[in-house]
Amino acid sequence: MNDSGSARLLPNGQRDLSYLGYHGSGKLVPWMDDKFYIGSSLPRRCMPDGTLDPSFIPLNTGPYFLSLQPADYHVFPDGRVLISGTHTLNDPVRGFVGSYELIWFSNEGYLDTTRTHRNANGVIWDFAELPDGKFLCSCTCTQYEGQPVDRLFRIHADGALDTTFHSGVNWGNIFAYHPLPDGIGINPGITGGTKVSRIVPWQDDKLFVMGVLQKVNGQPRGGICVLDTMGMLLPHMDECMAGTFSYQGSTNASVHGITPTPDSTGFYIWGTYVGYTDGTINDPGQRFVSRLLVEEDLTMGASTATPKPFTLYPNPSNGEVSLQLDALPRNAQLVLRDALGREVLRQRVGSYYTNLQLQTFPDGIYIMELLSNGERMGMQRLVVQH
Repeated sequence: MNDSGSARLLPNGQRDLSYLGYHGSGKLVPWMDDKFYIGSSLPRRCMPDGTLDPSFIPLNTGPYFLSLQPADYHVFPDGRVLISGTHTLNDPVRGFVGSYELIWFSNEGYLDTTRTHRNANGVIWDFAELPDGKFLCSCTCTQYEGQPVDRLFRIHADGALDTTFHSGVNWGNIFAYHPLPDGIGINPGITGGTKVSRIVPWQDDKLFVMGVLQKVNGQPRGGICVLDTMGMLLPHMDECMAGTFSYQGSTNASVHGITPTPDSTGFYIWGTYVGYTDGTINDPGQRFVSRLLVEEDLTMGASTATPKPFTLYPNPSNGEVSLQLDALPRNAQLVLRDALGREVLRQRVGSYYTNLQLQTFPDGIYIMELLSNGERMGMQRLVVQH
């Protein structure tokens, strides 16, 4: 009960005892090359060893601000922070006195006196930045800055209400949503469980949906499922179950997030569970963070027993890649996907040799697919390392 709320794990899953660990918990946001923000309440900035960054003060120690009910937070590239919830401001010089639900802070932790703080008649719980700098917000309020809003609404980058967006959701609680390319949030209808806590896109046409759930559309699922973009349940992970445990009178079993391993051979999942069943093995030692090894159809990993229809070189590459085909299929196309399976490049192939310029692509693991008439002929992993 008195241990740190954060920990660092070694590659084998054991705890790294050299990590000191700030006694906070919640969302982790990397910043710069080595620091990170942490907090399920008010965020703090930490050093690589887990100790607090002395250049970022606790938000409540600055003037003008008193925290009441923290919720979500967002970190900008320059270290500024925007927090939600319900809080009290006492800045009579600038006219910010009373309850506010979106509040800006400088990269030193002080109330940002250059920004316009925003209020609502209820709590703003979560908010997510869109590619154009706007934010989607979920709330329990009916008004924002004196204007009517739905339970999911959108604001401009400066916090002003975007009156062109109306979700039509006016009842209940929104626990998770995912911004689509056109800026619309979705909240899949999950039955037989308690709530959805996170939605993560996978490949170009699927979504990982996680939370406290035991059944989806009547089918057993243990904390995680896969839907297509129309909301239909897919068979992936149909026998995977997070184990339950009891604590202070409640029974818990949930998955809160998923991310691919650096080599794209599997995924890490994390959540609140003890024990994990993958359909073949029941491992009671799994808890809170697990690394999953998955089959080819889930990771798009190449089978070593299958002849490779093309060669990539150099691999790893600093961005310039050459591809050589053993045979030229009809209507050939190359598709490049990132570690989450999202398509980042598609190109027609008309000869046995093709050069790709990937200098603008971020470092990481990619999957190169060769298609013929839309059917996959082969695939290989490609490492981009500038």
